Parts: sequence; C-alpha cells; structure tokens
Amino acid sequence: MVLFCSDRELNILIRLGDSWLIGSTSLAAIKRRINMMLKQNNFNILRFIFASLVIVSHAPEIQDGSRKNELLTNMFGTISFGELAVDSFFILSGYLILKSWIENPNLVRFLKSRIFRIYPGFIVASLVCVFIVGPAYGESNYLSEFRILSFLKSIVTLQQPNTPPVFFGSHFPVVNGAMWTIYYEFTCYLLVLLLGLIGFYKQRYSLFILTLLLTGLFLLNKGSILELGKVQPYVRLGMIFLYGACFYFYREYIHWRFKFSTYSLCIVFVLLFSHSFAEVAIGIFWGYSVIYFANTQGKLLLFNKLPDVSYGIYLYAWPITKVIYQEWPNINVFLCMAITLFISILFGMVSWHVIEKPFIKLKSVRLTVFQIP
Repeated sequence: MVLFCSDRELNILIRLGDSWLIGSTSLAAIKRRINMMLKQNNFNILRFIFASLVIVSHAPEIQDGSRKNELLTNMFGTISFGELAVDSFFILSGYLILKSWIENPNLVRFLKSRIFRIYPGFIVASLVCVFIVGPAYGESNYLSEFRILSFLKSIVTLQQPNTPPVFFGSHFPVVNGAMWTIYYEFTCYLLVLLLGLIGFYKQRYSLFILTLLLTGLFLLNKGSILELGKVQPYVRLGMIFLYGACFYFYREYIHWRFKFSTYSLCIVFVLLFSHSFAEVAIGIFWGYSVIYFANTQGKLLLFNKLPDVSYGIYLYAWPITKVIYQEWPNINVFLCMAITLFISILFGMVSWHVIEKPFIKLKSVRLTVFQIP
C-alpha cells in the first residue's frame, strides 16, 4: 500500500514510531489518527474568540466615529478590544508560522502554504466588497470612478480595497476598514522566511535580541522620545508577532504552568492602565496565557470539529456592520454586534468550505511517498 502524506503528517508518523500501525493498517484509520494528532490544541476556538472581539470593538466605533463607547477603552483608557484581538492574532501567528518554518525550512513549501492560506479568502472578500457592497452603497458614479488597476494593486499587496467613496455621510466611509492588518501579517511571514534563509535561527539568542530591539523602539515611540512615523505599525505588530515566535523558539526553556498563566493575566490587568506598557504586557503576559491555553487539552477540543470560520469573520464583519448601520441607523449597538456575528459566521462557513479549505488541502497534497509493507 502506498501512503501519500504532507510534511506535517510525516512528522506525526515519525513521532509516533511503530505505534501508528497498531490496531489497523487501513489508510483511512491512519489518516484519522494523524488528523486527531494535528488537532490536539485550542487554536481554533481562540481564533474564533479574537475574531468576535473585533466585532465587539468595531460596532460602537463605527456607530459613533470614535472610541467613546468602546468597552475595553472605557475600562482601561488605553487599547480597544480590536487592538487586543489583532495583537492576539499576531501572537498566534508568530508561534505557528515560526513552528512551520522550523519543522520544514523549505522556501517553496513555506511560500506556497502562506500564499494559499491568505490570498484566496482575501481575494474573494475583496471582490465581494468591491463589486457587491460598493455599487450598492456607493455614489451613482461608483462604477465609472472605479479604477481596476488600483484595485488589482491592492489585491496583490494585500491592502484594503481601493474604491471610490462608499457609505457616504457615515463614520469611516470605506468598504472594508479591517483588512489593513493582513498586509502586515504577511510581511511578518516574509520576515520569518528571510531570517530562516540567512541562518538567523541557528543562534540561540538572536530572536530574543531582535524582539528586545523592537520592544525598545516601541517604548521609545510611546514615550515620545523617538518618532517612528510610517514605520510605527511595522514596529508595533512586528514586536507582537516576534513575542509569539519567541514563545515557540524558546518553548523548552519556558515553564508552562496554569498558576503562571493566572499570574500573567493579573499582571496584564494592572499594566493595561499604562499607556506605555499596555501593549508590551499583552505581548508578553497575555501572550504567555494565550499560548498556554492554546496548547492545553480539554473538553474545548471539541471545537476543532467545527470549521475554522475566524478568517471569514474577520474579512466580512466590517462591511456587514456598515450595511446594518446604513439600513438601521438607530439600531442598538449590542443587537448590531449579535447580528453581525451571526451573519459573519455564515459568511465564514462559506469562505472556509468553498475557498479556504480547498486551497489548504491543495498546498499539502502528495508531498511525500513511501511504501507501507
């Protein structure tokens, strides 16, 4: 019998040794066991929670045009739920993307995996925003003012769709104001690749030093000592991403304990009141708790049987929220959150099953062939 498997699946088989043959030698049974091993974590539910928090943050901001009623900002006076969610996504990405490179440092495979994971969903969401939402809620001259080359450039560079004005007269009159982070996340992917190609990870403390450098630049900027200008988002999100990467790179030197996770959350609660240190606290202490929970096994693992709708929720929640407010300007903000979440989940399910999942399968098909006696 010949078994075709991806590199991740082959790594699972190597770790299992001969035990993977015990009980059954059927191909279906082997594949089921591999899939179970790959899903022994809580990353799926965490991504869902963080995508939902973006809705919780954007709903009052889009309604008011400011953060005056944003829940987390009102509580601590520093960051919003949206920023917390984005930082959390970058922590998870830093951890998983570096893990992907370390386990298989192959240039073509790495780029193929990252492109197939990010671009298909992004492209379809952009098309929906530009050719359905835009004409419906833009000015009468929307299509005549639309510039196809500018739009294609925004697709290739993973920028939010470049369109004529939409949702005229509302706060934040853009077709999708949440997509801006995708570009920075993919840039971080390329950073992992570049550092890997130059042998950066061969030095034990190199990643720690780089993370420390970005943290220093971020704090100098927060303290108004150093002006970063357009570089500021790269420093901020790169720093958060590298915190996640460090949690993977130095995982064997870190003591992962529930009590430490609890202490970390208490520290985060205190430092969230600090304008200078709130985001650093999220990267380090919140990040520790997030990664600890992500790798904790328990009943919540049942969530992994559900489709990963988080990317779809993130891509479609903004235009859905804007449409709801456009149609019902006086709707209660919490009702808007609930409706947006429900509709976004539906869009996320379609995006996952029709677009994302097929491309994820495509990126890892038949990479390794070996004989089973």
